[in-house]
Amino acid sequence: MIDQYDLHGYFIQTHKSRCEVVLKTGIDGSHIKKCVDGVSISAKGFFFVNHGESIIKKLKQQYLKNNPPTQKYVYQFSINGKCIAEYRSVAEAIRQTKLVSLSDCLHGKSTFSGDFIFKFENFITQEEIERAKYNRMKQFKTSFPDF
Repeated sequence: MIDQYDLHGYFIQTHKSRCEVVLKTGIDGSHIKKCVDGVSISAKGFFFVNHGESIIKKLKQQYLKNNPPTQKYVYQFSINGKCIAEYRSVAEAIRQTKLVSLSDCLHGKSTFSGDFIFKFENFITQEEIERAKYNRMKQFKTSFPDF
């Protein structure tokens, strides 16, 4: 049995089977299956869950899809690529490091800030490390410290 809800979470009806949902709504059965299995959030403007399952998870997923979080974690790497700090937001990273220019690094305007690389992802490629080292040496005409 499958329960059908509108996108506001209001119960519409219980269907005996996926075939019944297809016949009554005209929605493709594969879309309904993906929704029931949790692969997709909704199908053609409706939520579908197994009978008796909570709709709260679907509502949260729909909310986050339409309202992505504004804060992103920021990761600080040494110039050699070692992750040395994690911050809950750009503002926190700036407050703690006193490096206002780190937002330029996060948004691709520069490859490093201070002697560090800042990224929204918690991994860094060898190419990014080499590019930051090269740009730092080019800018300061000096070698870089090991952290």
